[in-house]
Amino acid sequence: MLNGHNTGYVQKKLAIGLEKQGKIYQALQVCDIILNDKFHFSKHGCGNKDEFIKRKEGLRKKANKSSDNEKSEVFSDEEISFIIKQIQMEDERIKQEEIEHERKMKQLRKNLGF
Repeated sequence: MLNGHNTGYVQKKLAIGLEKQGKIYQALQVCDIILNDKFHFSKHGCGNKDEFIKRKEGLRKKANKSSDNEKSEVFSDEEISFIIKQIQMEDERIKQEEIEHERKMKQLRKNLGF
């Protein structure tokens, strides 16, 4: 997640792996990051927030059997901010690419007489 992998695969695998290790609170943190309003999956992935809503509900039921505690975390606040910032930067990059593409298409239509 820290390396910009935002397709849903890493997030799902991380949450499942933490759950299997009994690190329920850390898995819950992953779900909370994904369910943050500023977080979204890449258009090129298969991530689905609804899946993580259900996963979080299931994890809450297992919290009393957790090997970690409420203070356990996978990511620091700074790392979470970094994840969100990467998403925002990628969104801006995509927006700029779309603007540039539209500019080129407009010029091409003009050159072709359309």
